[in-house]
Amino acid sequence: CALKVMLCTDGSIAAEKAAGLVKLLLPDDGLDITILGVHNEHAPTAAIFTSFERIEDVLGEGQLKRARVVRSGNFIQQVANAAREKPYQLVAVGENLKHFHVLWLLKSTSLGERLAHRLAIPLLVTRNVPEKISKVLVCIGAKGPIDITLQQAGVFISKTGAAVGLLHVMSQL
Repeated sequence: CALKVMLCTDGSIAAEKAAGLVKLLLPDDGLDITILGVHNEHAPTAAIFTSFERIEDVLGEGQLKRARVVRSGNFIQQVANAAREKPYQLVAVGENLKHFHVLWLLKSTSLGERLAHRLAIPLLVTRNVPEKISKVLVCIGAKGPIDITLQQAGVFISKTGAAVGLLHVMSQL
């Protein structure tokens, strides 16, 4: 059975970096990847199609089964809706670190954090993806798919030989 992954793009370079990490972490064969492009006033349709091509170049040929899906509207909402509609085992997004600092300064939540609250499946959020992975931090919470997240993280990380840290987040009592 193929591993079903949804790789999301808003047309940014961060999405291509997420594709690179997916390529590094996941098995070379048996992948069923849906590339979800969400366009809006910040990400025009042309940018989404250009991003599809760049992401497919990063993923390479291999034994990947691919599909392209285009949606319009709010990125977070469209990713959450798409994740509920099909049985994906992983959602991957790239996050722009520069944008993240601006959000932090405004005391707003990051893209990854906002998506994590809406998804009931493992979420891979990437920032500044290195060429070689030496350390990985796996974050889990008191709610959600802890067992699935840990199991899949172990499978993904085992391919890299990286050191693993585990962060268990508990809500305030």
